[in-house]
Amino acid sequence: MRRLIATLTCVAAAVLIAPATAATANAQTKAATPLDALTQRLVKDHGIKVTSRYALGWEGKTQLDWRESGSVQLGAAGIVASDTTGRYTRYPDPKQAKEMAKPGRALTLKNATYVSGPYYESCLPEGKTWIRYTGKDALVPGPSTLVDILDRRSYKALLATTSVKRPGGKVDGTATTLYTGSIAYGTVYKVSPVLQKMPGWKPNAALAKVKVGWKLWVGKDLLARRLITTFEVKQGRGSSWKNVVDTEYSSWGAKVSLTAPPAGDVVDADDLGTDLPDSRDLTTMVPSMASPER
Repeated sequence: MRRLIATLTCVAAAVLIAPATAATANAQTKAATPLDALTQRLVKDHGIKVTSRYALGWEGKTQLDWRESGSVQLGAAGIVASDTTGRYTRYPDPKQAKEMAKPGRALTLKNATYVSGPYYESCLPEGKTWIRYTGKDALVPGPSTLVDILDRRSYKALLATTSVKRPGGKVDGTATTLYTGSIAYGTVYKVSPVLQKMPGWKPNAALAKVKVGWKLWVGKDLLARRLITTFEVKQGRGSSWKNVVDTEYSSWGAKVSLTAPPAGDVVDADDLGTDLPDSRDLTTMVPSMASPER
């Protein structure tokens, strides 16, 4: 588990996003549902800003606290690329806490993931600032969330389990409606391209039935503003893992066009030996750590 946790530090970070109006014309027809609203915003070279926090606890205490922010580039088919930076604000091993608090950045494009930041400095050759993972080691782009509502299939499955709708107050200055419900982890896995790519994530019969509680705030335009998911697994004798992910979405329709770092700044992971972490352990290891099998 220590190795899996350590690699999470490298997931991360924010890029500048310029306001854009091109998506406005695409959204002129009023959306009937939150899924319709998302579909209207799937415009080439446009996207959103995201900020996320997860807390992972066991034995009733929060042991890990991860903060992440950045941007996601969208296209007609969904998520095209992502660029996020994050760090731990709480880490269970005091001897490693300082090291794990260093920020790390992950830029994921089609078929390639680039990672950079202080955590990787000791692995990088002189003059290089990025490590590139390709092939099966490249990540699926997107924010570090359990249920990725920027993926239409995942969003549709989540919304289908809505049990309550009520006024949600203001989020980021916008009046919202609060949707709540719960969805089986097995369903989350079935529709998630990210989880399906991660080795060891396929749930057994018991884990597939565990419910993921969720709360979703959407604005008057039916665009998502905030999502909180809670995933808790009992392990007997009063022990349990509890994972809470709180993600906020803003700057819908912003101009986002992410590109690879300069070739001269990049080194391939395959050229650095076997001491590097597996990129597939990045960004989304928390729910699998909560499995009853761990």
